[in-house]
Amino acid sequence: MTRLRAMPEYESLWERRTTFVDRDGVGYHLLCIRDLVHAKKTQRSRDWPVIELLVTIHYREHADAAHDERVNFWLREARTPELLTELCQRFPTQATALAAWRPLIRFAQQRSLAEVPLTVLSFRSLGETAVSIRPCSKRPSKTLRAWNASGRKSGTGADFRNPRAA
Repeated sequence: MTRLRAMPEYESLWERRTTFVDRDGVGYHLLCIRDLVHAKKTQRSRDWPVIELLVTIHYREHADAAHDERVNFWLREARTPELLTELCQRFPTQATALAAWRPLIRFAQQRSLAEVPLTVLSFRSLGETAVSIRPCSKRPSKTLRAWNASGRKSGTGADFRNPRAA
């Protein structure tokens, strides 16, 4: 199996997996919620609503069985003002401990998240982006430079996204 970008080795992921068994007795091995959320953090905007749902559903299903590891996960990954505010009210000690790592927690503790643009909640904190998002290179790749030099116009449809498709 290939290694997922910015993820631990396969053996670690396998040890932390979640297993489900359906009515027919067939078992399904999945990434644990923490690893799944981490793996979904990509540059694709369509992944962020999925993360929001995963975290919210996990909280709703396990709120009665909260322990430190879960609470820290929920506080780090909550994506809606309502959920983050609820978590800060319910777990004030853990929220205060994580506030230095995620400044949005301070807004939630003060119940002033309405002042923060919702798009900011798509990231871990006001100053951080997702682990897997890398800064753009200042120079175009060799492939793109060679493709542009071949006489094609850049920025036109599918050819721009995949220089090999012509």
